[in-house]
Amino acid sequence: MHVAGYYNAGSNDVAAYWKNDASGVQGLYTSSGARALGVAVSGTDVYAAGKVDLYGTNYSRAVAIAVSGADVYASGYYLSGTALACYWKNNAAGQVDLYSDTLTSNQAQGLCIWVDGAVVYVAGQVNQGTPSACYWKDGARTDLYPGSTSVACSVCSSL
Repeated sequence: MHVAGYYNAGSNDVAAYWKNDASGVQGLYTSSGARALGVAVSGTDVYAAGKVDLYGTNYSRAVAIAVSGADVYASGYYLSGTALACYWKNNAAGQVDLYSDTLTSNQAQGLCIWVDGAVVYVAGQVNQGTPSACYWKDGARTDLYPGSTSVACSVCSSL
């Protein structure tokens, strides 16, 4: 079992993951506000998602991570006037936008990600006055509870 999170080390936080128990802690990155928010394992490789620079100079946050074959996917959001849901594949230049809106009061976040073959699923929320749960399947959004405060936090398939 792997668990993502962080611990405090004096004046800084350390993004970390734990394997099985406290004796298996692995520090990843130390800074003010460092956090590991998601973890995925493929073979002997461990991947962690957190606050990283995936979108050039704009603030971005990878919240969840998934591995499919040799590809690594991270979902989250970046700021460009407002929070815009997206995902990244293999840390390639640029992101796959899932939501964009010119109104700074509207925003969206991709809170988890799952990949089935070539199909990418991201669950999260869109806030256009009320935060509402939704998911994207290959970029096409499906609202789950529109108009009511809700958040989708996980996605998987029962194939």
